Amino acid sequence: MREVGKENYYRANFEQADEIYHQILDEYKRQNNREEEINTLLFLGEIQRSARSFHRSLDWYEMAEELIDKDRPNYQFAKLLNRQAATYFELRKMRTSLALAQKSLRMAHSLSSAGELISSNNSIIGAIYRELGLLDSAKVCLLKALYNARKNEDRDEIITAKLNLAWLNLSANALDTAEFYANSVIAVCQKDRLRNRLHYAFALLSDINAARGDYKEALKLHHYQIKIRDSILSEETQQRFDELSTNNEMIFRKKEQELLAAKLKNQRYVVIFAVSIVLVIAVFLSVFVGRSRFYRRLSEDLDAQKKALDEKNEELEELNLLKNKLFSVLAHDIRNPLNSLKGSIELYENSMIDAETQKQLLGKIKRQLNNTQQLLGGIVTWAKTQLTGNVLNVQEFDTEEVLTAEIALAQEAASQKGITIDFDTTCKRNIKSDKEIISIIIRNLLSNAVKFTKNGGQIHVKCYQEDKQMILQVQDNGVGMSKSTVEKLFQLNNKHTAGTASEQGFGMGLMLCYDFAQKLGATIKVESEPGSGSTFIVAFPI
Repeated sequence: MREVGKENYYRANFEQADEIYHQILDEYKRQNNREEEINTLLFLGEIQRSARSFHRSLDWYEMAEELIDKDRPNYQFAKLLNRQAATYFELRKMRTSLALAQKSLRMAHSLSSAGELISSNNSIIGAIYRELGLLDSAKVCLLKALYNARKNEDRDEIITAKLNLAWLNLSANALDTAEFYANSVIAVCQKDRLRNRLHYAFALLSDINAARGDYKEALKLHHYQIKIRDSILSEETQQRFDELSTNNEMIFRKKEQELLAAKLKNQRYVVIFAVSIVLVIAVFLSVFVGRSRFYRRLSEDLDAQKKALDEKNEELEELNLLKNKLFSVLAHDIRNPLNSLKGSIELYENSMIDAETQKQLLGKIKRQLNNTQQLLGGIVTWAKTQLTGNVLNVQEFDTEEVLTAEIALAQEAASQKGITIDFDTTCKRNIKSDKEIISIIIRNLLSNAVKFTKNGGQIHVKCYQEDKQMILQVQDNGVGMSKSTVEKLFQLNNKHTAGTASEQGFGMGLMLCYDFAQKLGATIKVESEPGSGSTFIVAFPI
């Protein structure tokens, strides 16, 4: 019966596996077989973890912990710590996960037959280091995990190590190596019919192709992995896993009811207003029939009221969109880096990592602080412009001086990637416009060009006059963009794309450029093709 349960687990038939192992647990309880009862509780927890019911998984591990002898190192105690570490990693509690994995690893080394735990713990620790951006330390741990898994001929841990190595190499932009590991996992899963891990590998291949700019293949693989994942979820939720979505559904229904109530409330106001208008019109028409001049005036007034209401509605929609944009950025791009920083600092304070890793971690913290500071500056600047409307600080300034200063700022980041920036200007030096806004637009366009230009690339900045416009052109020979990407370029989006050297962005820069250009009455045009670079052309009225 145990083998049948495991077979269902590997094929992602989690409901059937869960039911079989409940029967096995009842039998071992009846026999008072403590050791096998613990093993069964641990596997029930693993079934729930694979079905992404993490808190339920921890409940099973807690029941196993009550039966385990924790006064001395033993295999079951080490196994429990390892599974708890894996679950806390999924819950993004990195400090707790690292402490548990390190303790389990030390215990496994002291035991004679715990090779798979050594592999598993190294995989977990490597994955944590990868999430913290400590790629060198992560690589050492994951290669150890793969070596031990192969030594013990442990198929599950070989797959786990290869998946983590694929993610690591994707983070390091080593796409060919990442693809090799992902394809290796797919081959094993398809051969042994291991559906519970297959969709992770196809998700990796989709991300790898997206990083290469092959969006058609990436989309195809993405749809395929969604199909596999959804087929798993539809089977596992038939009976025992309905509880996985109950809480989320309740929250959704509550929010839906709140939104519906607000919508009905607004509709009531609209209906009342509309009825009032109709009644007023009816009274006026009945009293002043035949007075065409007054009727025309009334009609004009009503049209003006309707226009004012429409404008007010548009203004409210814009304010609501502004609120949603800000909340989206604050929730995703500030909270996540701060959580990561908190976890990193806790690891450092508790001396849970070696000196070399500490050095890498401090560098990572500094980069995250700089990125978060940059994001906050962008949010403040953007929000200020939204709230102040079309107030401009027009003054006369030297365009060449502004361009030279912004290029000098961008040169530092460009030099680190061996990128050259050349500058050609024939435009009028002294113009009247908002100097600060034009500086911000130039700065963001240059930053974006550096981010998506490969090492040793070139950026060409050109400024010239055409009719009564100053034309600014920023051209790079970087990765380029597809037509669909260009169409959505100036929208605030949380799916940020890393640069050619894994630089992180926040989705604010180009949106700022677009909003500021509109404020100045300028236009932005983008010319780009995948693999052929991008050219941003801004036409400022002068």
